[in-house]
Amino acid sequence: MSISVNGKSPRDPFSDVKLATDEEVTRWEENRRRDEARRRLAAAGIPERYRDARLSQCAPAAAEYAARCARGEAMNLIVGGDAGVGKTHTACAVLREVVAARPAMALFVEEPDVFCEMRDTWGSREREDDALCRYTAPWLLVLDDLGRSEHTKRTLEMLWRLVNRRYTAMRPTVFTCQYDRRELAARFQAGGGDAETAQAIVRRVMDDNNAMIVRAVRRG
Repeated sequence: MSISVNGKSPRDPFSDVKLATDEEVTRWEENRRRDEARRRLAAAGIPERYRDARLSQCAPAAAEYAARCARGEAMNLIVGGDAGVGKTHTACAVLREVVAARPAMALFVEEPDVFCEMRDTWGSREREDDALCRYTAPWLLVLDDLGRSEHTKRTLEMLWRLVNRRYTAMRPTVFTCQYDRRELAARFQAGGGDAETAQAIVRRVMDDNNAMIVRAVRRG
């Protein structure tokens, strides 16, 4: 029963409220996902030169890896090739694609920068662990120029901790590298790193059952 005032029914305060259509809700959700992807991409640290990298410019296997990674498969990608052939471009194209498809944190970093930061933490185990967490926490990590740094025994041990933590946590990592297995192990030992740790890192990075290897190719 409605109550009238002066003979008139009270006005429904919600009578002028317009509900969103299914199409409008879908557009809102799509815009929200795009905005979130843009924020994740901005936080990923992709260098300015590679922010427009596209998988259409890369070897087809890179797109296959990106699709599998976006579905949640935890495997590594090794992008190989000589200097200047597009390894970093390929890695950044993969990162862009995964960030757009999967709501998870991703990070791009060059190997020398990792160990510059790590060296600044020496003397404090807590600070070392905090710095290491920066590179083990993201769902996807791009580690550019693997093997470029000259490692001491201590920095090689830190690289092992980083690679092994990501491996055991089942988080995918994209490595760019211009060395094969033997050459990479030799690079790790050149500055004083021990052979056992060097070989262990190579096995984790290039695990035949947990990695794809792609030769970098730039297509236009």
